[in-house]
Amino acid sequence: MLTQDITNSKMTVIDMKRFALTCIFILFSSGCSATKKESVWMNESNVRASQEEILAAKAACDFDKKQNYIESHASGMKDKKYKNNKEFEAELDKSFGMMKNLFSCMSKQGLTKRKVTVE
Repeated sequence: MLTQDITNSKMTVIDMKRFALTCIFILFSSGCSATKKESVWMNESNVRASQEEILAAKAACDFDKKQNYIESHASGMKDKKYKNNKEFEAELDKSFGMMKNLFSCMSKQGLTKRKVTVE
């Protein structure tokens, strides 16, 4: 198929589609088409925070306990039947507020979350 002469129109439309799909598949499988990113804690120097910095900030903010509570609250929202959109939006605002306060506390401890490219 690849050795056929395209200029002489010997390659059919189906062959061309297969060739294009093969090229796309190779690009996706080799990882050339997308960069991978991860969310990491950065310190005030804009450097990836050390494990000690993260643990100290999390302890000061009671991060894990509050994060678990937020996750259980969000999970409960999924299962709950709401009377109207206003009630749902109020619960959503409550979850958002808790999350905002948690990350604000971490920021006061000198840490922020950033997306960085994985190498």
